[in-house]
Amino acid sequence: MQIIVIKYLLHFLSYLPLRFNHCLGATLGYFLLFTNSRIAQVSTRNIQSCLPQLSKVQQQQLIKDSLIETGKTFTETPLFWLNTPQYVDKYIIKVNNAAVLHTAQQQHQGVILLTPHLGSWELTGLYCAKHYAPMTTLYRPPKLSQLEELMCQGRAKTGAHLVTTDTRGVRQLFKALKQQQLVGILPDQSPPDLHSGAFAPFFSIPALTMTLVSRLAQKTHAPVILCYSQRLPKAKGYVLHFQTADNGIFDPDLTVSLKSLNQAIQQLILTCPQQYQWGYKRFKKRPTKEESDFYS
Repeated sequence: MQIIVIKYLLHFLSYLPLRFNHCLGATLGYFLLFTNSRIAQVSTRNIQSCLPQLSKVQQQQLIKDSLIETGKTFTETPLFWLNTPQYVDKYIIKVNNAAVLHTAQQQHQGVILLTPHLGSWELTGLYCAKHYAPMTTLYRPPKLSQLEELMCQGRAKTGAHLVTTDTRGVRQLFKALKQQQLVGILPDQSPPDLHSGAFAPFFSIPALTMTLVSRLAQKTHAPVILCYSQRLPKAKGYVLHFQTADNGIFDPDLTVSLKSLNQAIQQLILTCPQQYQWGYKRFKKRPTKEESDFYS
């Protein structure tokens, strides 16, 4: 029954014009804030820890703004998943630094495209798969397994080939790069364990960081590009930004590579901090068992 209700809700949201959709999302954000939801608590902890240089007033404003943007992320996702591929071009009204990606593709080594949880990462993936194909995208199955088919269909509708975060999926990424294709990765997801990650500073806090990006970069020498779709105010659309990653990611020293990766993500976040997913428990896993729960 629960999954039926969720699917009906997703379809309802997909029919709303972007302006009404974002109004509803903003309302959800205010609700998350004023009810002191778990997402609000995690966002508060992350913002206060990662951005201590901000005054308390600035931190509170960022917490509020980020929850509003989080609400919009929730409501706009079915809009992208369930509508026709033609809608993608309708929403992206400008692309900044597209030459960065074109130049990378001309090296004929494939391209590693990193899309942090910033702005609308769903729209970013759909647009890049449509305009810079072929593209293989890594994904983590949702907690509600009944939504996996819907999610995969939505993300693949512009041509992306989706692979899961397991050994087989990683092999598919290497294969795609060898064939001079794009691979898309969400680089700020915490890996499940130390077999697929290591701790590196993220906003000066040790964070378990995936080693996959470093392995791909070092073994294939494929260029690494960061990108995100910035949500414009008043539902005016989105601006897609591309940026070349620092060469430190290619360093054979894993410590240097992971630090460079997190630094690149951090710099991107600071260009639009209110649209980052601060409600994600990025620091849940700690370097030592003796450390207390970061989010307790």
